[in-house]
Amino acid sequence: MAVQAGRSDISAAEERFDELVRANFRWNFAVNIMYGLFGTTGWRLIFVPTFVPDYMFKLGGSNFIVGLLLAVGGASRFLTPPLIAPLVEHQPLIKRKAVLIGALMRSQVLLMALGGFFFAPRLNLISFFIFYSLFNMFLGMQNVVYNTVMAKVIPVDRRGRFIGLREFLGGMTAVLVALVAGSFIGKLEFPHGYAATYLLAFFLTSAGLAFFAFSREPSTPVVLEKIPFARRIRSFPKLLSEDKNFANYCICRAVGSLALMSNPFFILYVGSRMSVSGYQLGQVTSLFFLAQTCINLFFGRIADQSGFRRVFIISVTVWMLAMLLLMVIPPSFVLVAAVFMMLGAGMSGFNMSMSNMVLEFGDTSGLPMRLAMVNSVGELATAFGPLLAGFLADNVSYKSVFSLSILCTALALAVMYSRVQEPRYVNSGASGS
Repeated sequence: MAVQAGRSDISAAEERFDELVRANFRWNFAVNIMYGLFGTTGWRLIFVPTFVPDYMFKLGGSNFIVGLLLAVGGASRFLTPPLIAPLVEHQPLIKRKAVLIGALMRSQVLLMALGGFFFAPRLNLISFFIFYSLFNMFLGMQNVVYNTVMAKVIPVDRRGRFIGLREFLGGMTAVLVALVAGSFIGKLEFPHGYAATYLLAFFLTSAGLAFFAFSREPSTPVVLEKIPFARRIRSFPKLLSEDKNFANYCICRAVGSLALMSNPFFILYVGSRMSVSGYQLGQVTSLFFLAQTCINLFFGRIADQSGFRRVFIISVTVWMLAMLLLMVIPPSFVLVAAVFMMLGAGMSGFNMSMSNMVLEFGDTSGLPMRLAMVNSVGELATAFGPLLAGFLADNVSYKSVFSLSILCTALALAVMYSRVQEPRYVNSGASGS
């Protein structure tokens, strides 16, 4: 009888949870769309493969410095997800922690901007490394807590369209913002143009966080018991061995993330073959965002209809073809524009599929730890990859970097196609293509 009563209590809690999700869906949809409109626009200015690599190359003077910065960022994101997941997985409400971590993360962007305005070049370079590292440490934490909250407030059957619309609106804004940033870089003396770009990113992302703070988070109906940190980390191998589909997904995430090593070197390769002004840098960045914007609604629809596995296969194929084009055809502004649009479309789908597919393996109670594991696996690859890419770019060639990335994307495609089943259909007992 006690067991039956316990099950009844859990069922009632789950029903109450579903009722709250449905009742607050429109509100949560709206505030999280606004978060995407402002927040993702600001982050695009930091992570787009143009502004930061070009800035670091001009400050540091070598490809290795660029690779080292991104490796430091990847290592920072690798370390923190396993630290935050055990702190939140047993708590029914975590939105306040997400807001606090988000505020700490955004403060580092403000410090990056102020360093560009007020520090001497050498001190600016050193401080940028420090602030960029701290920024990525907090980002690793936020990837766990924000996605856990988002998975709770946006039902899985509407998540694809939500992500597509959020990225579409954020992308449309980013197209215009990138042109403004290019104007900053073209008109202001170095490094003030880049500093102004990061200051703009700070204000945009802060506005996005303010909207996210108004999310109505329902209390998780079933939470895991609090487990000592060391014991929780030791459970990683067991989780992978018990779910081969999830383990193969982690392989795709790691190998695909390793392919990202070439990202900062696309614009540097182009700059070594032709002159690129600040205005052209802004135009190319806008085209990158425009492609992301146009493709996101399409990918969102595919995700709702067929799952994120299909989004991954299509987008990574486009990404691989873009790198092949850049390798075999002599650079011109028209080619660069086309390649960066293809890169924008391909990487957008890759990021969308990888960040959302993980939400569908299992229930919400184990989600923080799955997110921690997946993010750490991916960030370990992004920590190692840029160092290797910087060494190859300085000592071999840019094309050797692109060739290695093409090999990684091909391997990720092969594993996804042959070894990973769409988790939403596996979990529901249906079959999916």
